[in-house]
Amino acid sequence: MLVSSTIIESNKSFLIYRRFDGNQTVHIPVSNNQELSPVQIVAQAKQETGYEIVPVAEALGLNSTDISSCLTVEVGDSVKLGSLLAEQKKLFGRARHITSTVEGTIAEIVEGNIFISRAPDDVNLRALVSGRVVDVIPNTGVAIEVQGSRLQGVWSNGLESAGRLLIQSDASDTKATRATLDGDLYRSIIVLGQIDDPKLLELFAEAGARGVIAGTASAELYHAAADWGLPLILTDGVGSGGMYSAMFQLLSENSGKDVALFNGKYSLTGRPEVIINKRPETEDGITYHTSRLKRADPAIGQTVRLLTGEKRGRNGTIVKLHSWPMQTPSGIKAEGVDVELDSGELFFVPFANLDIIM
Repeated sequence: MLVSSTIIESNKSFLIYRRFDGNQTVHIPVSNNQELSPVQIVAQAKQETGYEIVPVAEALGLNSTDISSCLTVEVGDSVKLGSLLAEQKKLFGRARHITSTVEGTIAEIVEGNIFISRAPDDVNLRALVSGRVVDVIPNTGVAIEVQGSRLQGVWSNGLESAGRLLIQSDASDTKATRATLDGDLYRSIIVLGQIDDPKLLELFAEAGARGVIAGTASAELYHAAADWGLPLILTDGVGSGGMYSAMFQLLSENSGKDVALFNGKYSLTGRPEVIINKRPETEDGITYHTSRLKRADPAIGQTVRLLTGEKRGRNGTIVKLHSWPMQTPSGIKAEGVDVELDSGELFFVPFANLDIIM
């Protein structure tokens, strides 16, 4: 059976994978057992950047078949920024020049247009966390052992970053406004209960923030965040209600610590992750135990939260497992469990509407 699950754990040792996909050549400038800082580069690759189209015929006022006498390059030539591509000489007046605005290679000359294959960009993959390299994966990346805490969200806009954890909500359900923001946001990962106003994203970017962790967001902000230039992770999804209390508590306890946001591409459950690095040894003597995670199966006594309905976001405990499908208020039959909320309410919940807290 497939049941949704969310990881929330502290004082653990676990692996983070930093890697490239695809057939590109990857250079790995670190080695096994090497200690890493968050800003350290752990893998480097070249990324194709597409084509630049130069409309030579249009720029010179010629027919597409008349530019051959003006061209100063041919297919296969390498060009740099400012390289001469075409020159139109005139009997009287100054000659007209067309130059390259990119570095690359002449790929095609078709119908009066020059197609330049842009030179690949260097892409550096940084660790984003402090840790130790435990495995170098040839031509791919590394596995990093990290000590600290982590939690998973339900959605992210696919970007990653690292910074200083900064709590900007008084409670897990506080709605963010300009008035609720306090202090210096520079280089921070901001924690909010609820966020509805897309204009706040502009404010965070202008203030030099590194990203946002929020419980819930409005549909309008959700769509705006998809195109935002900084990472945003939602722990509880689109809607209202704020952040699951256990998550908010864990983040609040680690305010001011180094934190990294990962898009979840290589996480156990495919969910975005928040990684909080351990405190300095002089600050605490906590023993970090190895995380032994697997996808959870429902069990009596397990903590869950509800994903849909009027009680969405509420948490409770499984008190009974049903071995056959039960009828729901909507009239359909589904496999599920009986859940007792913190308030004492008891009712049946289908597996599809549950999130098991691991």
